[in-house]
Amino acid sequence: MKRGVSIKAKTWLYSGVCGITVLAVVLLLLLLLTDLSVRMVLLITGLVGLVEFAGLIVLAWATLYAMKRSLDPVIEFCHAVAEGDLTGHLDTESSGMIGRLAEAQNAMADGLKRIIEQLHDSSARASSTAEELAASSEEVMASTQEVSSTVEQISKGAESQARAVEETSEVVNEIARMASSVEEQARASSETAREANEIARAGSRNAEEAATKMHEMQHAMDDVTGIMRGLGERSMQIGLIVDVITNISEQTNMLALNAAIEASRAGEHGRGFAVVAEEVRSLAEGSRKAADQIAKMVRDTENETSKALEAMEKSKGIVGSSTEVIQSTLDALTNVADIVEDIADGSESVYKATEAQREGSERVVKASHDIAAIAEEAAAGTEEASAAANEQTASMQEVRASIQELARISDEMRRLVDDFKITDEEQG
Repeated sequence: MKRGVSIKAKTWLYSGVCGITVLAVVLLLLLLLTDLSVRMVLLITGLVGLVEFAGLIVLAWATLYAMKRSLDPVIEFCHAVAEGDLTGHLDTESSGMIGRLAEAQNAMADGLKRIIEQLHDSSARASSTAEELAASSEEVMASTQEVSSTVEQISKGAESQARAVEETSEVVNEIARMASSVEEQARASSETAREANEIARAGSRNAEEAATKMHEMQHAMDDVTGIMRGLGERSMQIGLIVDVITNISEQTNMLALNAAIEASRAGEHGRGFAVVAEEVRSLAEGSRKAADQIAKMVRDTENETSKALEAMEKSKGIVGSSTEVIQSTLDALTNVADIVEDIADGSESVYKATEAQREGSERVVKASHDIAAIAEEAAAGTEEASAAANEQTASMQEVRASIQELARISDEMRRLVDDFKITDEEQG
């Protein structure tokens, strides 16, 4: 129904009331007045009011019928919601109270849909969680029972352990006394081995120093031998040069002789050239004599160098043999020092081991007493733990009952939620 029609109906309703009032007044006047013309006027007026009243009745009936037709979908929608069907939707194009009522009903249905969906999801999660909790509670109960059984076994074992610890303590005391005696012997042996090791190391250092000096001497001889060999090579090179000079002198002498012969043939014109040729021949002869002297000196130097090389080679052989002897002595002393050091290390290790054994034995004795006390406390503690495990088992049974009740409530809530229809394709 349009908002304008509603106002018009109200206007006709007011007019009808006024018409009835006027008709009543007219009838009253007809009864009171005697003038015919006046009665006619009043009669006409009354008829008009009667017609107007009849129209008002018809209009009121039409208005009520229109309102009923507008409210029928709302009523059907409310019945559907009451039966759990939330898939419907009202037309909100109408204005006025009917339109606002339809909007409110749609909002209510949408809110119910969201609530039902959330309840459905929550009930499903609650049901799943209840199942998981039930399984976990079963596992915890089984574990608790195992713990209780284990605690009882531990209690029995603790008592046996306390007795065994007392027996072990007596044995360890005897071992500690024996370890003290062995420790004294090991310390004396270690000190003796250390002294022998120092003596062997000192001899090894002296032999090593002698070997180093012999190596230095051998290197020096090698250097001198190299120098002597270089000197011999230089002497040979000088001899070659002297041979060249001798050859040049002989050739120069021959050339000077030939020049003198040619100058004598030339007579007076070759006299000056003959003088020059004689001077050249004299110079060549002097060069030859000097070369002969140098060659003799070179040969003497080569002989001395050869003798020196032979002496150096013999000295190198002697030094090499001495070096080998010293090296053998050094190796032997090193081996002796290593062996003595190993003995010293072994003695030290034995001493430390026996000392550690003695200290360990003392700690074991103390620990055995502590363990005995702890074992007694553990036995008492295991009894308390067993009682606590039994209490935990009872508590877990109560928890399991609560979880089962939670699962039942979750299933019931899910069945209630499933009665609502929130989509056209599925039944919730």
